[in-house]
Amino acid sequence: MSHKLEEWTEWTDDEDGGEEFNNEFHDVDTDNTDSEWISGANVDSGMDRESCDYQILHKTIFAEARGESELGQRAVAWVIKNRADQNRDYWGGDTIAGVCLQPGQFECWNPDRSYLIDVGIDSEPDAFSGIDAWLPEVYLSPDPTGGADFYNNPDIEGYPPWTENVNRVIKIDNHQFYKSRG
Repeated sequence: MSHKLEEWTEWTDDEDGGEEFNNEFHDVDTDNTDSEWISGANVDSGMDRESCDYQILHKTIFAEARGESELGQRAVAWVIKNRADQNRDYWGGDTIAGVCLQPGQFECWNPDRSYLIDVGIDSEPDAFSGIDAWLPEVYLSPDPTGGADFYNNPDIEGYPPWTENVNRVIKIDNHQFYKSRG
């Protein structure tokens, strides 16, 4: 069963009069299961551009890495896949969309920033479509990160405490990539 995203961003009023951000997924049984592809079982084919996983991944890479080279953008895509392959609840499970939308994992989806994705797409449509040119087949190429499951931009963030518990793997453009120990 794959996940089809029906209404994936919604601002609602919370009980205290503020706003909160909701992601709603509805399971739809389809013949073309993205979960087989994500887990690596179907490495002969690319991603379906119409799938929820593809659309969320596309927006995540745009928002997180549009200023990076294609290799740097591909590296971010691989971090997301590596997390999905590890199927850890705290990373959002075993789907690309689940990993991307897991609260606190990719700041572009934080409630106070997610609206900026569409603003960016509207103002930089060439950058967004440039990602779409290579993204469907990104996982048919080798992982440029060597299995990394974390990254950050040390020029902006420095080296936060969590970086003491992971191994540095490679620096591509502005991002440092790390791999979990163990």
